[in-house]
Amino acid sequence: MEIWPAGLRTTLNNSLKGRARGINPASAFAGPGFVFSGDKCPGLRCEDEPMKKPFDPTRVRPATRLVHGGTIRSEFGETSEALFLTQGHVYETAEQAEARFKGTDPGYIYARFSNPTVQMFEDRMALLEGAEAAKATATGMAAVNAAMFGQLSAGDHVVACKALFGSCRYIIETLLPRFGVQSTLVDGADLAQWEAAVRPNTKVFFLESPTNPTLEIYDIAAICRIAKK
Repeated sequence: MEIWPAGLRTTLNNSLKGRARGINPASAFAGPGFVFSGDKCPGLRCEDEPMKKPFDPTRVRPATRLVHGGTIRSEFGETSEALFLTQGHVYETAEQAEARFKGTDPGYIYARFSNPTVQMFEDRMALLEGAEAAKATATGMAAVNAAMFGQLSAGDHVVACKALFGSCRYIIETLLPRFGVQSTLVDGADLAQWEAAVRPNTKVFFLESPTNPTLEIYDIAAICRIAKK
């Protein structure tokens, strides 16, 4: 099995596959072979010198993260990401299947919940953005919908800029009210309007910059300061 130079071993793959094998989450992986530290090496070859510090993605250039980050290799040792087209996954025992569905065994269940190909994309995006986690959706509007409904409940309030993609306006003006969420539209460039629109039950600020299709530019940092205050 190929062992990569130490300079590339800081590519992290904290994947479900790695966790399912019982490998230390602080271990580092790089393709096409594995590179990792720690004393748990089931069927894999360990480096002679263990890593002295936890993986720090900020020490790796974005281009390296884009190419090597979040990679999951199957037992076939492919050099590029495999496309997993299956919907279901095999369980070794009925007890394992039960644990998967209960969420106590961190493996794959069904493609609607997770998929190794999508998992690689999510892990890589989180690595590039410096985020704790990422969630992929089928469309951009599905992402907007999930982001809004993940934070809002009946009785909450949203402040949004008037210049928005049409489908975003539909979610704010038509869909959210059906679930008891109110909204106020403001001129996104006018910071005073953002501040004046805030209510005790305001939970979300929503904006685009540049806007679609008018290409207006808003001061995102200033709007965030108002939201946090």
